[in-house]
Amino acid sequence: MAAQLADLVWPVLVLLGIETVEVHPGMTAFTPLDFVHYPYSHSLVALVGWAVALAVTYMLVRRATLAATMTVALLVLSHWLLDVVTHRPDMPVTISGSELLGLGLWNSIPATIAVEGGLFALGVAMYFRATSATDRVGQAGTLALVGFLAIVYVANLVGPPPRLAPPWLGQPRQCGCSLPGVSGLTGTVQPSGCSGRCLTGRSTGAPTAWHPSRYELQCVMIVSFKHKGLERFFVSGTKSGIRPEQA
Repeated sequence: MAAQLADLVWPVLVLLGIETVEVHPGMTAFTPLDFVHYPYSHSLVALVGWAVALAVTYMLVRRATLAATMTVALLVLSHWLLDVVTHRPDMPVTISGSELLGLGLWNSIPATIAVEGGLFALGVAMYFRATSATDRVGQAGTLALVGFLAIVYVANLVGPPPRLAPPWLGQPRQCGCSLPGVSGLTGTVQPSGCSGRCLTGRSTGAPTAWHPSRYELQCVMIVSFKHKGLERFFVSGTKSGIRPEQA
């Protein structure tokens, strides 16, 4: 859990509207996620704080030795170092600073699989060599966890781009733009997980200035349409209740 602490905190902060992620297919070869703002879960300064908090908690609860406590803290910090290797330059150093680091391993799928898959296999081998379960339940649980992590990794690699969070998650923010030519649509507010850039053109055509993904269009539209039929279409795909001029 220590090494994954940043990724456990991050989705909670995204759902609360504190941090921001967008979906841009092609952002990197490996993942379409654009980590726009996540200094509280993934900056080096923040992870130092999370490392101290988890290590001290572990020491007090388990009455751990200093060596064990330091190991927990270093595992938390290792997440930042490994993310700098894999991410494009979007890893913050401080909470409020503009310096972003990243070596871009995710720009190559073969290299990503080789490095991340190799580290995963090495970690599993080291774990089984260092310790063993005391009963069949422990053995089954360990194998289930390893299998679950492997399945999630493969699904992330071959699966479709994820949908953005529903519009009721996160706080609205001003966009200051509009979508002309679409009946009933005024793009004035959107959830914090969406792009603040203005779109032009119809929803079914290519924008004139840039090329957002369908997920960004969906995100803007859901919070902008007042017609329930249109909202149902972008949530479930049903066209019931939509007039031809609004299609």
